Amino acid sequence: FDFAFEKKGIIMYYKTEKFGEEEVHLGEKARSLGLDVEALNLEQLKALEPGLDLDVLGGVHYRCDAHLYPNKLIPQLAGKLRSMGVKFATGSGVEKIIVESGKVRKLITGNGEYDADVAIIAAGSWLPAITKLAGVSVSLMPGKGYSFTLDNPARKLNIPAILCEARVAITPMDNRMRYGGTMEIAPVNDKINMKRVEGIVNSVPSYFKNIDLNMPTEKDIWYGFRPCTPDGLPYIGFSGKVKNMIVAGGHAMSGLSLGPATGKIAADLAAGEQLPMDINAFSVDRF
Repeated sequence: FDFAFEKKGIIMYYKTEKFGEEEVHLGEKARSLGLDVEALNLEQLKALEPGLDLDVLGGVHYRCDAHLYPNKLIPQLAGKLRSMGVKFATGSGVEKIIVESGKVRKLITGNGEYDADVAIIAAGSWLPAITKLAGVSVSLMPGKGYSFTLDNPARKLNIPAILCEARVAITPMDNRMRYGGTMEIAPVNDKINMKRVEGIVNSVPSYFKNIDLNMPTEKDIWYGFRPCTPDGLPYIGFSGKVKNMIVAGGHAMSGLSLGPATGKIAADLAAGEQLPMDINAFSVDRF
């Protein structure tokens, strides 16, 4: 597997005393939990990013963090699973779920029907629409985020960054730089709010004075939906209403990070294995 995995951490940059106090406090809490975190002043930040003209008060470096390039990871994972005999049925959504005697018996799509011993519903922001077909209601809303990626930028960060006040994330990936941000709570839709993208573009030079971005065209903007729950915790576990239906979703912006652990729990549940942890906090029926 080669998906540009790098463990360089992430730096939370702040420009104001208010945000600095909050970020340093959070960093101290993280360090008390055993994470490798350090508060840095401007000179220390310059040493880490000598190619940037920084206009910040300071930052907090989570050295324990890592990043990768999802566009390279997912196709390789899918290929690996196919080589192990996993079958992917694509090209049509789930149209109906047949529930009999409190159990999922069959899933019906536009391309075929599938009998089910166990059904695992892991549909991201489309989770409520799918579980509703089985008579199960979950409380979840999509949070739309935007990003754009520049190939071979003139200036590239050494370490991923969060611009705290602006709520913008910048991630170096291979020879690219991805700029992303915003959280637009609304039903799933295909509209692009260029004002929100403009906010990302305009915020970057206020932290890094020698990075001047051009406004991307609409066709170069990616958007995706983060599945957000009322309490910020995901849903993981069997539904109380449908005995053989496992729900796994609602991870908001942490899907890639928490996906492996969630997958392990879902697999253990499906196989009837003992779980490695208590999952009551993630109950599917808690709302």
